Amino acid sequence: MRSHRKKKLVQGFRKLLKEVEGNARVARTVIVKSVKMPRKLFRVFVELEGMYRNMLEQLVLYASRNVIRSFTKLKAQKYRELRSMYPHLPSHCAYTVCQDVATRVRSFYKSKICELAEEVLDELQTISDAVLKSWVEKREATSIK
Repeated sequence: MRSHRKKKLVQGFRKLLKEVEGNARVARTVIVKSVKMPRKLFRVFVELEGMYRNMLEQLVLYASRNVIRSFTKLKAQKYRELRSMYPHLPSHCAYTVCQDVATRVRSFYKSKICELAEEVLDELQTISDAVLKSWVEKREATSIK
């Protein structure tokens, strides 16, 4: 029975490789057996995820309101506060949250600028179309007389 499952997995990976082959080439595929995670440990990870999400939400709001795109500036302003709010978490959690938020805010502003540029271009296009239309109408009106 296990060999059948193994064959299915290998076939699945080969199929995936064929699909991915056009975009990128995967050199090796490794199947790693994992041990079942106890419920208690799983609950700890769920709780940790909730705390990380809470930290992330707070910092994203702060960084977006104050237009902070730099990781070092964000870390200088909020790292100690996060460490004092969550003293039981390792220090790299607060550090990683600062990195994550800086990346997200930078990406948000970059996409916002691109969207704004597209809106401006669309508006310019409609204005130029309107100007061109009015110019053509005026020209036709003067040429008829």
